[in-house]
Amino acid sequence: MDAANESLSAATVLSKIKDRARECERETDFIELAISAAMEVGEASEKVAPGSTSELRAHVQKLSEMKHERDGEVYALRALERDYACSAASEFDFERYMMKKRQQYAAKTPMDVLMVEAFDAACRRGTEELDPDAELMVVGAGADGANGVKNAKCPLCLRKVEDLDEPVEDLKGFVYEQAAILEYIGRKPSVPCPVAGTSHAVKKADLKPSRAAIRLKARRGRFASEQVATSQYVSP
Repeated sequence: MDAANESLSAATVLSKIKDRARECERETDFIELAISAAMEVGEASEKVAPGSTSELRAHVQKLSEMKHERDGEVYALRALERDYACSAASEFDFERYMMKKRQQYAAKTPMDVLMVEAFDAACRRGTEELDPDAELMVVGAGADGANGVKNAKCPLCLRKVEDLDEPVEDLKGFVYEQAAILEYIGRKPSVPCPVAGTSHAVKKADLKPSRAAIRLKARRGRFASEQVATSQYVSP
């Protein structure tokens, strides 16, 4: 195979790797949407029949496991994309490489239970009457946030709240990317809140899954799906 054909072949492989990584990321988004929907169903079910959500919780647990597997697949694919692009070897053992990277991810990244905890919290609140307008507030200067959260972006990773992978909130309702705030806290008992203009302290023990942020993310996903569905019926 000449150099031009080798280059074309490598570019094709890299394109397929990127496509597969994006596919896995979309699958993860759908899993999160499914868990968010389960939270709403669980809350409503507990309101009608307390203790009726054990089977649904088992499904949420399985979905969380699926998400962890997909996250590991994305981790391996992104590493493969980088290392294959830099590899000068004429042959590349993709299967062995992917297996190794999946194992590395599993070893250093235990399954996150935040989604399951958020489901449990939703079920516990099943008997509480929620104000539907409380989660539809518009962000504004001095306002207490959008959709039940006080900050539009994580102050550490600067991603929008609805784009966070694992949103958690402190006692005051400020939302962060879980990995970012845990790294920020480190081994300290507490740290000053990183949101500008605040004065309270943040502790690991006070962090909890941000149900409002998860719902906001789910709404964004549903809106995007509706837009795609609508666009199929609109002529260019």
